[in-house]
Amino acid sequence: MLGTVRSPRIEAVREQIVIAPHHPDSLRRPSPRLGAIEDDRFRQNLLWNVFRTFELLPPAFWLRRLQARLHMDPVQGAPHTVRVDLWRALALPFAHHLDGVRPDVVADVVIETEHAVWTLML
Repeated sequence: MLGTVRSPRIEAVREQIVIAPHHPDSLRRPSPRLGAIEDDRFRQNLLWNVFRTFELLPPAFWLRRLQARLHMDPVQGAPHTVRVDLWRALALPFAHHLDGVRPDVVADVVIETEHAVWTLML
């Protein structure tokens, strides 16, 4: 298996993107896959930094662009408030539990506005 070649510049950037250690999201981070720990942690750190920054911006600025990027139909009204949750466990419907206990699904990003709720699995 061929490894990826990374420049020292890219490695320095990867080490600078972190999740604030005191933030509650750091406790909900999913466990990384074996053999891909470094890459999974980097993706989680990047996801956290991007969506926590988005949460600080006006939703009209970024949410419609995200919808267009995901090829979704825009919501009727422009959102004024937004709440972003990362790595939230979503309970499965009871019908999925009939053939045995299944774990909850963990959504990487949950975006809630006064008009809609989106879940993203990255």
